[in-house]
Amino acid sequence: LWHRGNILRSLGRIDAAVRDLTRAIQLEPNNAAFHNILSLALTKHWQESERDRALYHAEQAVRLGPENARYHATFADRLRMNGNYEQAKKHVAIAIELAPELSQSYEVLARVHRATNDNDEALTAAEKAIELNPNSAFAFHQKGLAFYYLGQLEEAVRALTRGIELRPSAAYMLLDRAEVYEKLEQFSKALNDCATARRLQGIHVAGQYYRICLNALEKSERWGDAEKMLTEWISDRPTDGRTYLRRAEYYLRRENYEKAVADLTETLKIHPTWMHVAKRRAWAYFRLGQYDQAIEDLQNAVRNNPKDLSTLTWHSLEAVASCPDANFREQYLQLTDEWVQLNESSSDVLGKRAQTHAALGAVSYTHL
Repeated sequence: LWHRGNILRSLGRIDAAVRDLTRAIQLEPNNAAFHNILSLALTKHWQESERDRALYHAEQAVRLGPENARYHATFADRLRMNGNYEQAKKHVAIAIELAPELSQSYEVLARVHRATNDNDEALTAAEKAIELNPNSAFAFHQKGLAFYYLGQLEEAVRALTRGIELRPSAAYMLLDRAEVYEKLEQFSKALNDCATARRLQGIHVAGQYYRICLNALEKSERWGDAEKMLTEWISDRPTDGRTYLRRAEYYLRRENYEKAVADLTETLKIHPTWMHVAKRRAWAYFRLGQYDQAIEDLQNAVRNNPKDLSTLTWHSLEAVASCPDANFREQYLQLTDEWVQLNESSSDVLGKRAQTHAALGAVSYTHL
């Protein structure tokens, strides 16, 4: 069961691997190697809910095999994934002390440093891992990411390319290189890497895949392709409000306010407390001349999140001042007064109200 589970893990058949490895542990609960490999498999499961389980089995491997450097390195990486960076560093140090020649320890150390924005240290650790194992795709991946976050984009491409050469099936490396290409404005290369990654791992890479592709398509002004991709993203993740919000933002930029309202409404159905979405919808309603709906959204935003100082600066004041609907202008002024009361007359909000009243011609308030 353990051997088959390990082979299935290597082949990317993670669900089947997890089943075999779980059964193996049921039969031999004190086998450290079984716990270690199951932790590795669970990490590839692509589900946030499996992180605690992966951490548990990595910890069991260390408990049952405290002299094994690989187990400490695996446990350190699981601690990193759960945000426990200091404990992660401690177990990396133990792994290095037990087996100074193990490149995996330095690969994990690079990830920990990168998670804490110590990118120079991450680069040093990645280079040490490559020194110990020149054929480690993972080490080149970490080196590429360190260069990327240090702003050295060409060096990042070279390191990631070497990692991909060593492990051509690694979709995550292709996506990371695509992100670097997108920053370099080499959009065709970014899109090619995204397409290859999607063929390799499908929906598992959807979030990063769509984000990079959309950035590349929009920056190269391929608007029709961008809209198609946004629609595909929503089809893939119909219950994720962020997908509707991203398409709504696209429609707002294209001044297609009716479609923007529809997508923002879907977002609010999924996330009714997202007041920043209500503000965006208010602007879309305003541009459509639907002033009652616009003021209603702004009222909800102010009343549900009064501390957000951007709520009533969601647009150009000149646009509101030129609004032909006198009732909207009056309600907007009343809302600024309510905003001041909700914030207990804070100086920042008083200043915002002064600007608003001045812009709308209510000059008696400007002394505030």
